[in-house]
Amino acid sequence: MQTNLPKQVPMLPGHIFSDPYKENYHKTHQFDLKSGVPTLKTAPIKEEPDKYLLDSMIKGNFELSINSERKAAGNDYIPRIQAPWLKYDRQVLRFYAYFQEHVVESSLENYRIRKVTIYYYLSDETILVLEPRVENSGIPQGVFIKRQKIPKKIGYLDNHYTWKDFQLSENVNFYERIFRIYDCDKFTKEFYEYVGTKLNDP
Repeated sequence: MQTNLPKQVPMLPGHIFSDPYKENYHKTHQFDLKSGVPTLKTAPIKEEPDKYLLDSMIKGNFELSINSERKAAGNDYIPRIQAPWLKYDRQVLRFYAYFQEHVVESSLENYRIRKVTIYYYLSDETILVLEPRVENSGIPQGVFIKRQKIPKKIGYLDNHYTWKDFQLSENVNFYERIFRIYDCDKFTKEFYEYVGTKLNDP
């Protein structure tokens, strides 16, 4: 039988103890399963709809519209605007490009054209450059530039390439090597059309 006995211990450091009559020791969890799908356990929050929020998300802006009278969203339990790593999870832009390599050890050719594929990961703004392998080419091929954020100028990591810097029939400079972008895949064209950016003809 439980009785509420008075605790004759002063409220001093080292003298405070937990409730001796506590029976429930369960731990709260943040994730839950709903219909077999892992979901985040959240509590519903009632808030007025923001008419500027949809416009800001369509334009690709990860912040609230500058015309909105609301303040920027803080560290809410449920974020009002999805983070890029969540909104663009597993979404990759793919560009087809080539670069010109000078040949000095052969008298039969002065240069050769090498084709590459440029992958731009929208989730974290990293870039991967791959060169398709050609059998018996005699040239090391495969990963040309490992996945990373590529600065526009060497030594300035705060200013790196984003999806806004890519355009068809134009050049990009990756670590002092010029790549000419000549085409992209269907998803990339749809993405630029969605954000309102017109691509040049391939």
